[in-house]
Amino acid sequence: MIEADPNSVNETNRSGFTALHQAAHAGEEYVIEALLEGKANINAKCKDGCSPLMYASAQGFTEIIEQLYRAGADLTIQDLDGDTALAVGRNKKTKKLLTDLIAQGPPSTITLSLVAKADEGKEKETESLTAEVTNLTVSAETPGKTKE
Repeated sequence: MIEADPNSVNETNRSGFTALHQAAHAGEEYVIEALLEGKANINAKCKDGCSPLMYASAQGFTEIIEQLYRAGADLTIQDLDGDTALAVGRNKKTKKLLTDLIAQGPPSTITLSLVAKADEGKEKETESLTAEVTNLTVSAETPGKTKE
């Protein structure tokens, strides 16, 4: 469905739920992954002002909360009552996770290009990826030069 109509990923039902809201409420990790790859609005609000993260929090789905957080979900969104994902958290474990994530701040991401040495000593770009970065130490060597 996403391939046939890329805009369908953000369509809503009468309650303003997107497919991402429904997948987060049901704890469907693989469906969430596919929706995010299809450019689902991670911070979409339903008619009550709730985000998919809030539904995962209310259900106590810590894995889904982490998945949405890593994908860039806003932890501070408030519903129409002024509640956040932390306020609607189902249990202590959920609330602790959200408290820790809020203290951490948004995840940093960096895009890396991996370079591999070919058999004849030639370099070629092999793959690009995006990685979550918490601590990063960078050292670089220019080909043909040595460290002093």
